[in-house]
Parts: sequence; structure tokens; C-alpha cells
Amino acid sequence: MATQTLNSFLYGCDAPYSPTDAALNLITPDYPPSYILAALADTLIPVEHSFMLYDKLQEHGVESYITKVEGAAHGFAERPASDWPQGMDYWKDAIKDSVDWAIAKVQ
Repeated sequence: MATQTLNSFLYGCDAPYSPTDAALNLITPDYPPSYILAALADTLIPVEHSFMLYDKLQEHGVESYITKVEGAAHGFAERPASDWPQGMDYWKDAIKDSVDWAIAKVQ
């Protein structure tokens, strides 16, 4: 019977991870173009992580784009069922930006 956690299996250790294991340290000038959707009402992961990622991409000259979405929570679906579909206009706007950006990359 295995006693490893998923993280120790995948990453070789469990949290807390050393700063050298941070995802931001994996970004180089060769990193692919990246689109970031920042949910400003995210209570699961601090939205500052999105800004840190964007800044690191810019620092390395990686083509990147960020959309900041007011009122959006993590996964954009953490809203009461009564909010669907009314009250979800921010979702359509965010999706439009990301789809337009992706289409421009492949044309």
C-alpha cells in the first residue's frame, strides 16, 4: 500500500515547497504566450498570484495578456444558482476577451 501523497509523488516533496520550486521560477523568455483571467473576488487563491505571474511574464518579455474581472470568484462559477444566467455578464465579457486573444494567436 502506497503511503506517498499525490504532491510528494508528483513533485518529490509535500508543502511547504521551497521558493526554488515555485512555478514563477519556471518562466523563461521561451515560455509560450499566456492569457491570464484574474478573478478579483477569488477567495480560494489570492488574485495577487495572477498579477505576480503577469509581471514575471512581462519581465521575461513573454507575450502575455491579463483580463481583470470584477465580482468573479475562483473558477467563475462560485456564485449562487440564483445568479445564473442573470448577473453573469462579466463571464461573457471575460470569455470574449480570451477567445479573441487566442484566435489572434492562430491567425
